[in-house]
Amino acid sequence: MVLDEPANGLDSWSIVDIRTVIKDIHTQTGATFLISSHILNEHDLVVTKFGFIERGALFTEISRALINGGVGLLTRKKSA
Repeated sequence: MVLDEPANGLDSWSIVDIRTVIKDIHTQTGATFLISSHILNEHDLVVTKFGFIERGALFTEISRALINGGVGLLTRKKSA
């Protein structure tokens, strides 16, 4: 499922609700979500990986643990 700025314009209670819905759907179905957002700290509460896209291609993918540990330096993935 692709979500573009799902918390944009929502009040704080609705942000909590959308976060809960995302987690519940993933838990119940195993669905993967692609969330487009510039608010990384909000999505840090629901995601396991961050992917960064540049010019339409995946720039890099970093685990939440690496970002939170300060180790997740942005480096380009090598092209296949």
